[in-house]
Amino acid sequence: MPEEAVMTEAAPNAGAVDSGITSSIAESQPAVEETQPVQTDGQQTPVEGAQPSGEQPEQRASEDGRVIPKWIRDMQKANPQGYQQAKNDFFSLREFRQVFPSVADARQAKEQLELVGGTEGLSELQTTNGEFKSVAQQFFDGDPAFVDDLANEDPIAFGTHVPHTLDKFKEIDEAGYNREMARRITGEHDAVQLRQQLVSAYQAIKADNKDEALRILNAIAGWHDRLAEIGKQEDDPRFVKLREELKTERQQTQANATKELNAEYRTNAEKAITEKASALLDSYLAGRKIEPDDRNQLMQNVMYAANSEVLKDANFQKQLSLQRERAISLRNSSSAVRFAVARYEQALKLAVERQARLMGVSSKAAIPGNKPAPNGNKPVPKAIDGFEYVTQSPPNNEIDRSQTTREMVLKQRAVLKGGRKVTWAKNPT
Repeated sequence: MPEEAVMTEAAPNAGAVDSGITSSIAESQPAVEETQPVQTDGQQTPVEGAQPSGEQPEQRASEDGRVIPKWIRDMQKANPQGYQQAKNDFFSLREFRQVFPSVADARQAKEQLELVGGTEGLSELQTTNGEFKSVAQQFFDGDPAFVDDLANEDPIAFGTHVPHTLDKFKEIDEAGYNREMARRITGEHDAVQLRQQLVSAYQAIKADNKDEALRILNAIAGWHDRLAEIGKQEDDPRFVKLREELKTERQQTQANATKELNAEYRTNAEKAITEKASALLDSYLAGRKIEPDDRNQLMQNVMYAANSEVLKDANFQKQLSLQRERAISLRNSSSAVRFAVARYEQALKLAVERQARLMGVSSKAAIPGNKPAPNGNKPVPKAIDGFEYVTQSPPNNEIDRSQTTREMVLKQRAVLKGGRKVTWAKNPT
């Protein structure tokens, strides 16, 4: 599959997505702020973090009422339903923080999990890793099953490696090679009773039985010649042709499979990434009505910016290449698609905010068009002479210096990398 990133352009697509991890209780008063013990029936109830007398922390129940903050306990009589909800949220958050000290830690863990394709992708990786370990263990243990698997997978391909394997064996361990070859040769001699025939020929010569001796020696010579002929069969043009035909067939089959998997991967990844971008943009704009042309332009800018960031991520490109190779071997692109979408989602979140700001849009305001904005401000000028209006000058690293002259910059105009023309002049001329 090609090494470039998935997306090059995108069309808008409606949708919605929860773009972050939220928790209402996380913004409320934390339990650790309760610093004074509370009197209950004449006894002091320890606050969270205090160790009850005679009880170890690990022995404390997960919903020990003694650690509930006072502001929650005060709700019990006035608002029983609210108290129950607040108590449940308190213990849920408490357990959450035992695993993730902060929302940032949870978000990082979530993103890392998504980068390997979620729980399904992680399960697949564990399965594959286990298979690799099993094969490696067979190799290191000298397990005959390792060779059997190779031979069963492709007998002809396996056979082509044997001569080189023997040569390499002789190179790294000549004594071991000689022992193995001696056993093989002796075995072949024993199979035709070569020594017994030589003894018989010797006895015939000794007894002056010339005809018997010649018969035995001719039989030995014929056996040798047949071995020599077998050794030449490797060079048989018919065998070489068959081997090349099979090799070509395998290569063509692999190429077709790669092409199909690449097309499937690209189609599914582009669709999922475009939907994710549209959902993130809608979520950022909170469903406010905007000009269709403005939204389309913003969507294109977001996709371009995200794609540029992903292309520069060398580590991701390396990992994606491995994922695609794995997809080909498994004949399944779903894991590679999940991997790509997870990385693009990270880039898209940043791109939505940044590109919206460049176009003068925030999550609390609609995109400026040729109509007055909801707050009554004057309309922002529309594009003129092909230059699209933005509220501030773009960063230097986004300007295409080969197409942007000094005079253009003085007029507050620029051509961005990718060909987009922008002006930040309030009255462009």
